[in-house]
Amino acid sequence: MAKTTKRIWESMKRTTPTQKPMPIFCSKFIGGGIYRKRGQEIGKFPLEPDQYLRWGMATIETKGIDLRSKSRESLRVEIAEVAFKVFAERGFDEVTATEVAEAAGISRASFFRYFESKEDAVFVALDERGADVADALRERPDGESAWTALRHVLDIAVRTYQRSPDEALARLRLIRCTPALRSAQLDRLELWKAAMGAALAERLGVRHDDIKVEALVAAALGAFDAAMTRWSESEGALAPYELIDEAFAVIADPFPRLGPNTP
Repeated sequence: MAKTTKRIWESMKRTTPTQKPMPIFCSKFIGGGIYRKRGQEIGKFPLEPDQYLRWGMATIETKGIDLRSKSRESLRVEIAEVAFKVFAERGFDEVTATEVAEAAGISRASFFRYFESKEDAVFVALDERGADVADALRERPDGESAWTALRHVLDIAVRTYQRSPDEALARLRLIRCTPALRSAQLDRLELWKAAMGAALAERLGVRHDDIKVEALVAAALGAFDAAMTRWSESEGALAPYELIDEAFAVIADPFPRLGPNTP
């Protein structure tokens, strides 16, 4: 047996306790030849017409999250929940992606198939709500003012927090106390801004880069962020809907006049 072939097979056998080699369907290799075992013989054999597979490494979980039986999105949510618990207990900066993967019972490679970074795992729900808010904006009634429509659609995000307020407060606390997460949150809000801006532009019949659209959406998200920060700082003692109403009212009502400049 060629040394290269032996190395390939030996490396495939050296798997972790939660992994083992298994066939993966891949049309790229139809009619080709790959290294695999046939009986007691190891070599590069041509694929039979009904075999359309290559031999590779695939994770079969014997514990933790089952990667085979669930949809990609549901898996992302489950892994993200495990990640958040670990971050909340030990601190975001103190935990590596490898440790998150171990806590979820998956490999590090599997973790990075679902998330580009640790930060991504914290913002799964926030990413989903941005699309929901934009869709809701497209469904607001004709004739409603843009500012009122923006206020109502942001209730979707608040309802997400209200379903599990203790967890939401812990998540906001973690974000507030972690510079990397605060920066990542601002990036997410920019994505919200783009999605909501596109939806609002459609309803107003203007270009998506119209300054009225950008100003309205930026102001609405600023009010929302200020309200949620205040709610988080109060540890849930203040009512989130009332805080958002107050923040929106400050922008919608005539601006207060400046007082005298006292040295």
